[in-house]
Amino acid sequence: MRATNHALTGAVIGLSVGNPVLALAVAFVSHFVCDLIPHHDDPSIPLGSKEESTILLVDCLGAVGVATFLFVLRPEAWFLACWCAFLATSPDLMWVPRFLYRVRTHKDKLPNNPVTRFHAWVQPFARPWGVVIEFIWATGMITLLANLVVI
Repeated sequence: MRATNHALTGAVIGLSVGNPVLALAVAFVSHFVCDLIPHHDDPSIPLGSKEESTILLVDCLGAVGVATFLFVLRPEAWFLACWCAFLATSPDLMWVPRFLYRVRTHKDKLPNNPVTRFHAWVQPFARPWGVVIEFIWATGMITLLANLVVI
């Protein structure tokens, strides 16, 4: 799933789970649960291409936008909600070295360690058509977040 959706999910968890320690743990685990849901990945986009970089940049800006939205509208809950959003997104940081390698060499090299293998294993349904599900998920999370922010 895209970082924006992970961040939205984490923020919803941070605003709705009463126990901060539990909220942080659930937010982290939510990353892998969300990755089990069919989501967007398009292998036709060239590795390390400008198009791939643009998609990732827009996605990162979306995640930062979630934090900014929370800071403006719910400053008292901002800290926990943002930490939950970060933890829900953080497992994808392990892909940064792979991305940088792809940009540099235009080749793909999947790191071979147990964490990477597990993370890749929980994403069996990443497909180009997953963009529709990502949109539906984002709409649902934005709706939930808006309702939690207004409270």
